[in-house]
This record gives sequence, C-alpha cells and structure tokens, in this order.
Amino acid sequence: MIYRISGNAIYTNDTKVGDISYQGTGMRFYQAIFTGPVSFTLERMGRGFKILDSGLDMGKTGRGYTIEYNFQTYRPKSDQLRQFIMSRVNSLEVESSGSTVFTINRTTEGFTIDCNDNTSLVPAFALYSILAQYTTAGGMNTYIQARAQVPPIYRGISTALGFAALIFLFTAGSGYLPVYVSYALFLILLISSYVVRYAGRASTRRKGKID
Repeated sequence: MIYRISGNAIYTNDTKVGDISYQGTGMRFYQAIFTGPVSFTLERMGRGFKILDSGLDMGKTGRGYTIEYNFQTYRPKSDQLRQFIMSRVNSLEVESSGSTVFTINRTTEGFTIDCNDNTSLVPAFALYSILAQYTTAGGMNTYIQARAQVPPIYRGISTALGFAALIFLFTAGSGYLPVYVSYALFLILLISSYVVRYAGRASTRRKGKID
C-alpha cells in the first residue's frame, strides 16, 4: 500500500485517510499524534522519541534513526540516509531482519510511504515524521541545484572580486599599500564576492528556476 503525505494529511488513492498533528515546532517538536491507518503518539524522550500506542510504551527511536517497535528493529540503509536528508536521492529503504519492509519517497508534492506490511506502518510513519523535519519535498538534487544555479553574470563578478581579494592578500607588506589597508581590502572584496553569489542565487529563486 502506498500512502501519500501532503502537508499533515495522509492519503491513499487521493482519499484522505488520516492526519498528523505536531506539538512544538521544527526539529524540536516534542510530540506527533497520528490518526488514520495507524493511531499512535510519538513523544520526545531525551534525545529520541518513544512510541505510545493506546498509552502503552511500544518502542523508541535509536541512534542512526533506527526504530525499535514491538520487538523488531528497523534500520534505514546507511548509504541512502545521508543522501536522502541532503536531497541527493529521493528514496530511502528501511530494513528489518535483513529485508526491506518499507520505503519513504520524496515527490514534488510531498512524500509517500510504500509499505505492504501493516505491522511496519507505525515505524514507517514514525521515521517519516522525524526525517520530514530535516528534509523537504521536491525533485532529486534540490540541494545541489540550489548551490549551483548562479547566473553567469553574478558568477563572473563574484569570481573577479575573489581574485582581486587574493591580489591584495598576496601583496600585503609589499610596500604599495599599508598592510592594514591591504588586509581590509581583502576582507571587503571577499565578503562582497559571497554577497554577489548569494544575490545571484536569490535572483534565480525569484525567477522560479529552483524550488
């Protein structure tokens, strides 16, 4: 079964089947309440979370985003986890007892959970709710594209300012200018280079070239 999550609503076949409500904000949320295909509460406990089902403690999160639930351990594939968080891949497979039991996918509209084993639904939604605080919806390589999409004119000006900054750095103490003036110009030009590059990315975003 494939579950689509858009906003904090859960859908199957474009029919809303559940909701997720958070208490707290962003990465510091302290509680998530799920209703729908599964009903449970994810509650912060120290640096991790515990999983409450009808008020009973049924599991917890561990290091490396592992989930321990109902005497089973669920582990995201380590080679995919960092890439998924950095938006360099759009799928994250999670294994239990040596087999993939569910997959979390990033789409242009949100996220989907592909899970055919109902006993794995709670760990699937629990892991999704944690990872969703660190990553965003969208196409593959959004992180790389956001850094790369600088218009040529901005990139050229930024590079020229960077070279000019290096010239003042390497000629400091040569006698052409006081040392403090050379260092001051180096810092000013270097900062200007970054400002121009940032302005270029902002310009690209405004034009809708990246999400």
